[in-house]
Amino acid sequence: MWARWGAGAEARSTRLARSVQGAALLAAVLASACVEPRLVHPADQMVITNRRGDVIVIKQKACGSSETTFEPVAHIVGGTSMPLPLAAGCVDLVASTGDDTVVGRQDDVRMIPGAVWTVE
Repeated sequence: MWARWGAGAEARSTRLARSVQGAALLAAVLASACVEPRLVHPADQMVITNRRGDVIVIKQKACGSSETTFEPVAHIVGGTSMPLPLAAGCVDLVASTGDDTVVGRQDDVRMIPGAVWTVE
């Protein structure tokens, strides 16, 4: 009778160990699903994120340029991100709304690996 009792306890112990392993695996999968994805981009690009509710226009000109006008290089919809290739050297960037209201500015931007600009 004791031998039979011992075999049942061993089976219950094995089932319990499998349940704990399954729960740990499920917790790990759920935790990894909550991790925010990271954008991977080349070193010569800056990722610009638009956290506003409207479309923004990104304009650029060369650093130290005597020109006062910025050339449009990208339109970014609200709530999205976009990689922007940077010109060699240095640029000044402006983010504006459709009616030309400036909502962000970056001066003397150079090619820095992993550069990110969030416009809010």
